[in-house]
Amino acid sequence: MELLIILLSTLCIILLLKIINLKKQNVKVLKTNETLIKVASELENFENLDSIYPRLLKYTLDLIENAEAGSILIYNKDKDYLEYKAAEGFDIEVLKGVNLKKEELYFYKSTKLIEPAVIKNPKKFDDKNLHKESYKKLLENDCLDISATLSAPIYVDGEFFGVINVDNRRKEDAFSKNDIKVIKYITTQLEAAIKIAKLMDDLKNILKIDYLTGLYNMRSLEETIENLLLSKKYFAFCIIDLNDFKGINDTFGHKKGDEVLKYFAMALKRYFSNDSIVFRYAGDEFAVINFKGMDELKEKINIFREYLYSNTVDGITVKFSAGYCDSNMCKCLDEVILKADNDMYKEKRKFKLEVV
Repeated sequence: MELLIILLSTLCIILLLKIINLKKQNVKVLKTNETLIKVASELENFENLDSIYPRLLKYTLDLIENAEAGSILIYNKDKDYLEYKAAEGFDIEVLKGVNLKKEELYFYKSTKLIEPAVIKNPKKFDDKNLHKESYKKLLENDCLDISATLSAPIYVDGEFFGVINVDNRRKEDAFSKNDIKVIKYITTQLEAAIKIAKLMDDLKNILKIDYLTGLYNMRSLEETIENLLLSKKYFAFCIIDLNDFKGINDTFGHKKGDEVLKYFAMALKRYFSNDSIVFRYAGDEFAVINFKGMDELKEKINIFREYLYSNTVDGITVKFSAGYCDSNMCKCLDEVILKADNDMYKEKRKFKLEVV
């Protein structure tokens, strides 16, 4: 009888523990879902895709027990390496100077980037597998002071997109098999959130691009100038108007006119690719924002003008007038455009007098 009572008591305790554990799991799932719903509701407020990663990382760390730090790396397909986009507990500016190959990741070797994995004492693994310069930089900046890392792949539309790392600095056994299940569930939801954010980011970019030339459009120009003025960052500005473009359309047709616009845009973008942003402002008007200074911008514009004289479009020499101003002269968007426009029309009048 006593043995039966002991067995029944033991079974009751086991059942009670299972119920408590189940309740804990339900609470965790509920909290996870509530958090992800919050993420979804905030998506429309993010400026671009990069700005969403720090928030996603913070939410993930809040949901994983024993999480003390972490990072998100996104795969740059063109350059074939991963770039740090967000970090908690580390200096993100330091991490941005470190790029990792897929082959250097722990779970590349353990699961071929398919499943999440826990690595104990990651410094030991990194010492053997990271590029020496990357390892040295991370070590010198205390970015390898980690006892355990829970690492999970992120996939978008079936393609490898990046990695989320959750770190604990004190215990090698900080993360359990259950944590692997939790982060797998979280990353599945994050992938959906990133996909939506990516689509919204792509749509925003489409709205900022001129369909004919591929350059940024008027809307993008105005937003850029307003943001630069707001941040008080110096810039020099040039507005460009093609000379006698109407004559090209009237003589050779609008199709040839479009070819001239595309040629001019391509040449302008290629020539000012390093230190400037190039826009199609409207019709046959273009604009350049340069961050080096007014003198350098004027010099480069004049050299570009000479380039066009010796590189024609089917025998058509593309000529233009240019006007300038810089952020020191202006307090608002309208002033920037007006000052550069007035300066450009002074040159335009000289061109018309020469033609006559």
